[in-house]
Amino acid sequence: MRRIYIFLSLLFFLLLCSQLTKIKQLPFFNRDGKLAYIQGSDVWVKLLPNGLPHRLTTDGGNSNPEWSHSGNWLAFRRNSQLWIMQYNGEKIRMAGEVVHVNAFAWSPGDDRIAYLTKAGELWAAHADGSETTLLAKNGIPGSEVKQITEFVWSPDGNWIVYSLREWPDENSNQNPPHESFRKVSSKGGMASEVYAISFKKEDVWEPGEIILAGWVDDQILFWQTEIMSASLLSDGASLYSLPVNREKQQAHNLDICTLVWHGIIANSSDKKLFAIAEGCGRESYTGKNIAVVNPSAGKSSSVTDDSVAAIWPSWSPDGRQIAYTACPDNGTTHVDEPITSRTSQRRIWVMDSNGSNKRKLTDDENYRDERPIWLANGRRLLFVRIDQDDKPSLWLINVGGGKLESIIETLSPKNPGERWPDNYYGYIKWSDCFNYSPK
Repeated sequence: MRRIYIFLSLLFFLLLCSQLTKIKQLPFFNRDGKLAYIQGSDVWVKLLPNGLPHRLTTDGGNSNPEWSHSGNWLAFRRNSQLWIMQYNGEKIRMAGEVVHVNAFAWSPGDDRIAYLTKAGELWAAHADGSETTLLAKNGIPGSEVKQITEFVWSPDGNWIVYSLREWPDENSNQNPPHESFRKVSSKGGMASEVYAISFKKEDVWEPGEIILAGWVDDQILFWQTEIMSASLLSDGASLYSLPVNREKQQAHNLDICTLVWHGIIANSSDKKLFAIAEGCGRESYTGKNIAVVNPSAGKSSSVTDDSVAAIWPSWSPDGRQIAYTACPDNGTTHVDEPITSRTSQRRIWVMDSNGSNKRKLTDDENYRDERPIWLANGRRLLFVRIDQDDKPSLWLINVGGGKLESIIETLSPKNPGERWPDNYYGYIKWSDCFNYSPK
């Protein structure tokens, strides 16, 4: 009997060890998700909260890390090229063997990626390089010149809408007389026009432009301006919505003006609503409120007041709360007044999704805190903290208790020792330097 007991105990121990080994081999056995970030121009990854950091590149010149839907793959820029690899650095490859990629984005529904080359070709492919499909391209069919400028994925990953500019001939220097959005299956096929603006040569005013912002529910979101001007565009533009799953629909002006920042739309967990920083004016530290928008109903409501300048909304996984960045709104800076006099007062806040129960989570005058992101467990926030020497780092904070934890000592997209490049108007494109995956 004793021998049988010892044998069964040993067998149980061996089975347990085998299962633990399998668990250790699972890259995402972690409820808090994982982080990809840039340090010294190289790509690093880390399981949150206390995993060891792993360096995946050593050549420098890397930026813009972005996790796939499953979290099994990671895309990033290497100078002007697009590279893709597995979470552990294996199976690394250059996407499409192209030298220059203008834009890329993962499908929200699976591990496919779409990218737009400098040559004007829009491609979609699986992360491993299979099922590579040309969706659209620039060209001169007949006497027209066409240029693809940007694209967005549908929430289910089945469709892509891209913007197309057309000129009457290749020698034309005037603004494009025709701009449109085209919808195409992400698996390939014929594209159909879903929206367009045009003008005639005898028109007195220059045409405006249309710029894709995102896709929420069955609506694409885009900015539209009355005049094509880079300077005027810096002060923001009106946001519109357009149903694309129904025929012959009209665009709807959502009656809000926002800065034209890509990647700033925060979708609710049910993907029916979104939050965004509203308010025109290129300065991000004044005249900005968080608005919650229902694009299908064409309704929006401000959930912060004019006493603060609020940006970077982030919706909690359960849809009940919104985290955001805010500082006192004291107007534009005066002559010779440094912008840091305003941005250094940024703190992390949380409120209920209807704007009630506002709570300040951070309040250290030695730091500037911004860009909150909810972890998968819904109990903690990841955010950027910038010290008085302009050194950015990544931290975690408990939403309920306010406990702080430093997890990445420094972010450095350029060479070590160089200062962080801050936009004059208080906006930093953090997507160039880190990306979070809940899986």
